[in-house]
Formats: sequence, C-alpha cells, structure tokens
Amino acid sequence: MPMRRRPPWARFALRANAVVLAVCAAAGAFGAFVSVRGGELGTFLACAAVTVLTVCGALAAVRESEK
Repeated sequence: MPMRRRPPWARFALRANAVVLAVCAAAGAFGAFVSVRGGELGTFLACAAVTVLTVCGALAAVRESEK
C-alpha cells in the first residue's frame, strides 16, 4: 500500500511542535536547577525526567518533519 503524501502544513506543524517542546525542555531544566539548589531531590528528578522526555520528543518531531 503506497504512503499518502503529507499535506503542506504538516512540516510547519511538526517544527512548531518541536519549538514548543524545546521551550518545555528549557523550563524543565530551569526547574531542575532551582530544585536541586533548594535540596528537593524528588522535584529535581521529576524536572529532569520532563527535560529528557521533551528533548526526545522534539528530536523525533524534527526527524519526522524531514521525511
């Protein structure tokens, strides 16, 4: 079965998604920094996990937009 062609706006939407995810990753990194300075290990781990997941999501969105 042949692949359907993406609509023209799909590349823009995927890249916009990657930008939003990068902003979320920056917020997560800032939250991790602030919480580790405050000595809150649980909050630090949660912010670090959010940062890692959003960076992975942004990279996947960029890879998908290149197709």
